[in-house]
Amino acid sequence: MHTMTQEQLARFNKLVGERCDLFFPAAKQVVLENRLRERLLACGHSDYDNYYNRLLEEPEEMQNLLEGLTVNETRFFRNPAQFKALRERILPGMIDGRNREIVKSWGDETRPWKWGERHPLMHLRAWSAGCSTGEEAYSIVFTILDSLKFPRAWDIEITATDINRSVLGHARMGVYGNNAAKDITPDVLARHMDRREGGLVVKEFPARLVKFYESNLKDLSARRGIMTLTSADGLEAERDATGYFDIIFCRNVMIYFDRTAQARLVNTLYRCLKPGGFLFTGDSEPLHLFEHEFNVITDGDAVYYVKPS
Repeated sequence: MHTMTQEQLARFNKLVGERCDLFFPAAKQVVLENRLRERLLACGHSDYDNYYNRLLEEPEEMQNLLEGLTVNETRFFRNPAQFKALRERILPGMIDGRNREIVKSWGDETRPWKWGERHPLMHLRAWSAGCSTGEEAYSIVFTILDSLKFPRAWDIEITATDINRSVLGHARMGVYGNNAAKDITPDVLARHMDRREGGLVVKEFPARLVKFYESNLKDLSARRGIMTLTSADGLEAERDATGYFDIIFCRNVMIYFDRTAQARLVNTLYRCLKPGGFLFTGDSEPLHLFEHEFNVITDGDAVYYVKPS
C-alpha cells in the first residue's frame, strides 16, 4: 500500500467537507487518515489516488467512508439538566399557552373548529438532528408524552435524522441492551419500554411517533431550510422546514464542522424553528462564537436557546 501524502490527505479532507461539512483540522486528521486506510483495504485498492477517483464516481462508497468518520456515542436522557428544563420549564409553558389559545378560539367564527376534530393548535413537533442510534429521539418523545394529560389527543411528531444509515437501522428497531435502563427512571421505563430477553424495546405508541430519516445537514443549510428526507425503503421526500419545529436538539454535531459551516447551520436551525421555539446544543457548542438572533437561557446547569416570538 502506498503511503498517503499530505497533499492527498488535504484533497480527501476537502472532498469530505464538500459532501457533508465534516472538517478535520490538523489535530484530528489522524481520524480521517485511519478511516481512509480502512476503506482502501476493504475495497482492495493500493493507491490513494485511485480510491479518490472511486469516491467521485460511486456515491455508495462515499457513504461507506462517511459512516466511519463521526463518533455515534449517545444514551438515553444524555445531559439530564437539559431534559429537566424541557420537562419542567419548556413543555409546561408551551402546552399551557396552546391550551389558552384553544379556549380563546371556541366560538370564534374566523377560526372554525368542530367538536370531535383535533384542534390545529394541538400539535408538537420536535427534531433530533444527528440522532445516531435513537436514544435522544426516544428520550424526547417520552418527555413529551409524560408532559401531556391526554397525549393521544395531540398530534406529536418527532423527526430524527442522521447521515449514517447503519445507526438509523438500529434506531428504527428501538431495541436496546439492559444497560440502557441505568439512564432511565423506573417509572419512565415502565410507561414507555418493555423488557425482553437480553434487553429493552420501545413500546408501540411512542415508537410510532418517531420517524427516522437519512438526511444531510449540509444540504439543509445550502437549501435554506428545505429538508431532504430518505426513509428506510429508500424513498426520498422534501419538506420545507421553515418555522416547522417547536423544539430542536442538535447536540454534538457542530463539533465536526468548521466555523463557517457552524455559523451557517445555526442560522438554518433558527429558520426551522417556530417563533418561540427552542434549540438545544451540546455543552461544547455554545453559540456565543457566532452572530445569531437567539435569546440565551441559563437554567441551572442547562443552557439552551429560544427564537423570539
